[in-house]
Amino acid sequence: MEKKNKNAKKVIVFVLKIIVFIFLCVFYARLISFFGHYTDSITFGEYKYIGIIILVTVCVGFIVSLAFALFKKSSKTKKIVTSLICAALIVLVIPIVNLAERICAIPYTEFSTEGWNNSTTDNLRQYMIPDLEEKYKIVGMRLEDVYSLIGEGTEETSTDGSHEITYDIGTFGVWHNTYVLEYDKNGIVTKTYTRPK
Repeated sequence: MEKKNKNAKKVIVFVLKIIVFIFLCVFYARLISFFGHYTDSITFGEYKYIGIIILVTVCVGFIVSLAFALFKKSSKTKKIVTSLICAALIVLVIPIVNLAERICAIPYTEFSTEGWNNSTTDNLRQYMIPDLEEKYKIVGMRLEDVYSLIGEGTEETSTDGSHEITYDIGTFGVWHNTYVLEYDKNGIVTKTYTRPK
């Protein structure tokens, strides 16, 4: 009878380990997919496969570490180390996705008028803004020069009465941003910034 109870406990523990393993694997895969989906360079970029390879490799590393931590009969030290690796991969998911995004965004970091106005990469414009502002010193530029450089945006008047031109950047939806150029009555750009739509 005691042997049956011991075997039953082992089976229950094993089944619980399998449930925990499946839950954590699905959780981690969803976590990576959630953050990876909202990075434009990984979702839409020409080199998105690099980002996908990075994210899949990290996910597989997590699954293997978790499997060793839960199922491999090994010393307590090895179990602790593999558990720490799993915890580190959970904690580092955002920096890892950020790194993958930066790698995939490299081709879009140099501004060009053609690249900015390309309808297939218009959701990757946010990566060009630092280069655009550094090369062309947008603040102080006349509106006509801005239009010839990046096209005509959407004219708006903000709640404080200032005049703005906005350009859509990034994915539409929750994470959508706009690039805003404020200008004075003489048509000179006085301020630039990005804001959520």
